Amino acid sequence: MGYRIFRLRRLLIICMMLVLTGLAAGTWIAGFDGPLAQPAALVGLFVVFATALMAMTLRWPHDVGGTLTYAVGTGVILAMVIPFSIYMTATDDRQGLGIVLVVMFGPLIWLLGAPLIGAAVLFPLDRIVRRNYTSTSQHYVPMPLDVARARFSFEPDKQSLLATTGPVGWDGFWEERSMGRAPDPNNGAIVDVTTITRVKELDEGDLSQSVMAVPQRAVDADPGSPTSFVIHITFSLDGTGTQMTRTTNMDRVSQGRLVTAWLGDKMADLVMAECDAHAGRPPRALVYLPMDSIWTAMQRFFRWDDRPLL
Repeated sequence: MGYRIFRLRRLLIICMMLVLTGLAAGTWIAGFDGPLAQPAALVGLFVVFATALMAMTLRWPHDVGGTLTYAVGTGVILAMVIPFSIYMTATDDRQGLGIVLVVMFGPLIWLLGAPLIGAAVLFPLDRIVRRNYTSTSQHYVPMPLDVARARFSFEPDKQSLLATTGPVGWDGFWEERSMGRAPDPNNGAIVDVTTITRVKELDEGDLSQSVMAVPQRAVDADPGSPTSFVIHITFSLDGTGTQMTRTTNMDRVSQGRLVTAWLGDKMADLVMAECDAHAGRPPRALVYLPMDSIWTAMQRFFRWDDRPLL
């Protein structure tokens, strides 16, 4: 659990900041008055919603976008509810009604309303598509230089932790099959899935490699998903370990995907998976966990048939 908190630290911090922003905005709109604008009430609201978002983050670590959506929606709801509480408690009759409404409908409003509000706020991020976007990341790998080069380079006829590559074809491409577990879109049950990527080496040196990667999926349905990558990796000696620099150029990508990738710290998690395997440690990386989400968990909860889920 400690590793999961560390790896998702950016998302957790953003969630806490959004809750605090909602509390501050609601208190300011209410004129620092009202039952929910009191210090004890504000602390209680922060504890409740911060705990809920933290639990959601740690339970569904791959659902970064879903958790961020809930956090944004939570902030907006808090900014509206705090000033509204003044009206609901203006008289004794309203005060009783307000308590009943909060107890009966509060959790349901948050569960269903927060993601709708958050999705509306974050929608523009998925509409902003950046062309020829380049990202660079650096990672310290506690392995000898030759071992790190062998583990993190793209090669045909190779068996790695979560992927298998085939032979080079006539066009210079080879297939990389990545294995994982993800929800079935029909019923939300967790099933084994295989993702196929066609890879071609563009250039290779003693301490560097450049490849083109083309995911084999229906990218036309998602204009924010890259159709191809050009990845350049360099390795250099760093004490007793290796410094790896990875530069990825994407032909297109939405701003929303960039935000969720940064919040989830995906590449660092893959590096940790390889480091744990090399050192013989128990696996901690999130990449081993199913690609589950709060939405598919709801789908399984509200399903109507008796087929096995897992």
